[in-house]
Amino acid sequence: MVILLRNGADLWPVRFQNKFGLKALTQNWSMFAKEKGIKLGDKCEFVLESGPVGLGRPNSGACSVFAVNVTR
Repeated sequence: MVILLRNGADLWPVRFQNKFGLKALTQNWSMFAKEKGIKLGDKCEFVLESGPVGLGRPNSGACSVFAVNVTR
Protein backbone atom coordinates (compact mmCIF):
# COMPACT_ATOMS: atom_id res chain seq x y z
CA MET A 1 0.00 0.00 0.00
CA VAL A 2 1.15 3.56 -0.63
CA ILE A 3 1.13 6.15 2.16
CA LEU A 4 1.99 9.83 1.94
CA LEU A 5 4.68 11.29 4.20
CA ARG A 6 4.69 15.03 4.83
CA ASN A 7 7.96 16.90 4.58
CA GLY A 8 6.98 20.52 5.22
CA ALA A 9 4.49 21.39 2.48
CA ASP A 10 5.55 18.45 0.29
CA LEU A 11 3.89 15.03 0.26
CA TRP A 12 6.06 12.02 -0.59
CA PRO A 13 4.48 8.75 -1.74
CA VAL A 14 6.17 5.83 0.06
CA ARG A 15 5.31 2.15 -0.13
CA PHE A 16 4.40 0.48 3.17
CA GLN A 17 4.67 -3.31 3.20
CA ASN A 18 3.37 -5.71 5.81
CA LYS A 19 4.42 -9.27 5.02
CA PHE A 20 4.89 -12.24 7.32
CA GLY A 21 4.57 -9.97 10.36
CA LEU A 22 7.35 -7.64 9.19
CA LYS A 23 6.48 -4.01 8.50
CA ALA A 24 8.69 -1.84 6.29
CA LEU A 25 8.77 1.41 4.33
CA THR A 26 10.32 0.62 0.97
CA GLN A 27 9.95 2.40 -2.36
CA ASN A 28 10.85 6.12 -2.05
CA TRP A 29 11.75 5.90 1.67
CA SER A 30 15.49 6.34 1.07
CA MET A 31 14.87 9.48 -1.01
CA PHE A 32 12.55 10.88 1.69
CA ALA A 33 15.08 10.10 4.45
CA LYS A 34 17.92 11.73 2.51
CA GLU A 35 15.89 14.88 1.80
CA LYS A 36 14.77 15.09 5.45
CA GLY A 37 18.31 14.41 6.75
CA ILE A 38 17.26 11.27 8.64
CA LYS A 39 20.23 9.22 9.83
CA LEU A 40 20.71 5.83 11.47
CA GLY A 41 19.77 6.12 15.15
CA ASP A 42 17.25 8.95 14.64
CA LYS A 43 13.79 8.33 16.08
CA CYS A 44 10.92 8.84 13.63
CA GLU A 45 7.38 9.36 14.89
CA PHE A 46 4.63 8.93 12.29
CA VAL A 47 1.54 10.99 13.12
CA LEU A 48 -1.63 10.28 11.16
CA GLU A 49 -2.91 13.56 9.69
CA SER A 50 -5.66 12.24 7.46
CA GLY A 51 -6.60 9.20 5.58
CA PRO A 52 -7.38 7.69 3.33
CA VAL A 53 -7.34 10.36 0.60
CA GLY A 54 -7.25 9.96 -3.19
CA LEU A 55 -4.14 10.79 -5.19
CA GLY A 56 -6.09 12.41 -8.00
CA ARG A 57 -5.03 9.83 -10.57
CA PRO A 58 -7.25 7.16 -12.06
CA ASN A 59 -6.87 3.76 -10.35
CA SER A 60 -4.47 5.22 -7.78
CA GLY A 61 -6.60 4.19 -4.83
CA ALA A 62 -6.57 6.06 -1.56
CA CYS A 63 -3.83 6.46 0.99
CA SER A 64 -3.23 7.97 4.42
CA VAL A 65 -1.14 11.08 5.13
CA PHE A 66 1.42 11.00 7.95
CA ALA A 67 3.54 13.82 9.37
CA VAL A 68 7.03 12.60 10.27
CA ASN A 69 8.63 14.03 13.40
CA VAL A 70 12.36 13.29 13.72
CA THR A 71 14.27 13.31 17.02
CA ARG A 72 18.04 13.13 16.95
